[in-house]
Amino acid sequence: SLCRRGRRGSGGDVLSPHGSNQTPPAHALFVRHHLIRQCSHEHGRSVIMATKIIIKSARLGHASSQQHERRQRSNRGSGLKQKVLVVGAGGQLGRELQRTVAPDVECVAVTRAQLDIADARAVADCLAEATPQLIVNAAAYTAVDKAESEPEAAHRGNAVGPEVLARACAAQGIRLIHISTDFVFDGRASMPYPPEATCAPLGEYGRSKHAGEVAVQRALPDALILRTGWVYSSFGGNFVKTMLRLMGERDELSVVTDQVGTPTWARGLATA
Repeated sequence: SLCRRGRRGSGGDVLSPHGSNQTPPAHALFVRHHLIRQCSHEHGRSVIMATKIIIKSARLGHASSQQHERRQRSNRGSGLKQKVLVVGAGGQLGRELQRTVAPDVECVAVTRAQLDIADARAVADCLAEATPQLIVNAAAYTAVDKAESEPEAAHRGNAVGPEVLARACAAQGIRLIHISTDFVFDGRASMPYPPEATCAPLGEYGRSKHAGEVAVQRALPDALILRTGWVYSSFGGNFVKTMLRLMGERDELSVVTDQVGTPTWARGLATA
């Protein structure tokens, strides 16, 4: 089977792709407030700053938002579960999404090894089997430095794949949450970037992620794009785990002083 069902757990709701680039409908305002409130409760001020940066609302009118809310109320009343497909389920965010599945959500999870989202036929087969109502695309090429010598691989994973997925969602009426990054910016701002800030990626990784955002917006204007950065968790490798390990191994550490970032707890992002 291409699609593996995740186990149910307690905690956070899966976000619904509603928002606006100008005056957002009430539902979009709720999503934004909910993100900030949850992350503040879980992990303090640093994550509040991160969530202010990452949210990029999609274009969606009041009518579509109201229709979605009616469907959600109907599902809760009838006992039906929303089926969510998590792509990139082996990564930090993907694993936390599976651990925090709400009781009214059925999670189907596929890893990058199980599904190449740049393969249109494989995507079509997986969607036919899983029949999701919502897809969370947490799959990505994340080797920032290696992307400089592998631009084609970065572009395939971060631009071609998301476009294939967005086109498939558009054709089947499936909602999409696409995870992006703060690397779409040049980092020269002295304040947190608002969602509408001009993108100016400096490296191949950032350029590939920006290309993916553009492709997703073009193929599926109703998609929700979330930008995050410095994600950490108990899974895999990340900056926080590296620093903790080095501090346990050495009496003194030398680190760069020209980089500023806001570590984002993958569990907090998943439950938001």
